[in-house]
Amino acid sequence: MDVAWMLGSGSTAGDWELRISMRSFRTYYLASARPWIIGHIPAWIDRTKVRCLPWPDPYRTCKDANLLQKALRLAMEPRISNPFILCSDDHILLRPSLPAEFRLWHRGEIAEDPDEDAGQWERRLVNTGRVLRNHGYPAKNFDGHIPYPVKKDWIRQVLRFDFGEQPGMCLFSTILNCSGQSALPLSSDRVRGWLGSNDMAADVVDAKLAKNQFACLNEDSMDNRYVVSRLEQLFPEPAPWEIDAIRWARRRRGTAISSAACMFGS
Repeated sequence: MDVAWMLGSGSTAGDWELRISMRSFRTYYLASARPWIIGHIPAWIDRTKVRCLPWPDPYRTCKDANLLQKALRLAMEPRISNPFILCSDDHILLRPSLPAEFRLWHRGEIAEDPDEDAGQWERRLVNTGRVLRNHGYPAKNFDGHIPYPVKKDWIRQVLRFDFGEQPGMCLFSTILNCSGQSALPLSSDRVRGWLGSNDMAADVVDAKLAKNQFACLNEDSMDNRYVVSRLEQLFPEPAPWEIDAIRWARRRRGTAISSAACMFGS
């Protein structure tokens, strides 16, 4: 089962998040697979070893509309496996995982009305639920900021929606509610370690990294020196797709398992 990362062009850290994410999958993803990138292609990616699909971001006010376009392009790609793992650049794999261990986890039903102080993303999520219900689909919140296994037919269902109309529709909630598959509550297992805080204490970070299958980051994570340092310690070994790995490598071998235990890319 291949793995595809969707990238925008807004990284302020030289796509550091993607580098760590790809290293984590190289270390822990136990499958014969090809890596894919769609969107912005960082200069340090070896295009002879990564399947690259340069793609623009035409929607300026709705990030999810750009992501849904990229997912649709991947669904039309005959060379990628079906199903495949769909990732953002800030999804980190924390333990050895077979494809079957990537499941459909949800965060409960999407609310029917936004809170009074709801931000743009929350309004988009509520709109996603409203549109899905109007089309006869369930409306669970799958936007838990983790990678998911997706099938091309699920993604193609997105074409029935005007997902670019404001306030837009959320990526994974749109796709996975169209799947017709059963799903598990995200809280039912130790799935996601959220590291999106610039003042998260070291012991809290360590506990999340030790317990969960995935970690997820955001822009605030880059301002937490311990988060950055710890992830670099966990994933010091360059992936074979980094053409500048010798110049970029920052730390000695840490706690990551040997790459020989991983079949990714074989």
